[in-house]
Amino acid sequence: MTVFMLTVYETGSLLPVETVTLNNAAATMAAIPELLAKHPGCERVKVHAGGTYLFSVDCTGATLPD
Repeated sequence: MTVFMLTVYETGSLLPVETVTLNNAAATMAAIPELLAKHPGCERVKVHAGGTYLFSVDCTGATLPD
């Protein structure tokens, strides 16, 4: 089973302000807008699967370049 981890970063912060661990891709994708609503104006939400970086989104939900 792949473990997905979402980490939320505020502007200027080196450490995440919140980390969420989930067990499936559908729940992971559903959690992204919830985290963005909970942390308006955050710099990014990073998504990892099984320790591998997948992608990041900005505070609007747009995918950021690596």
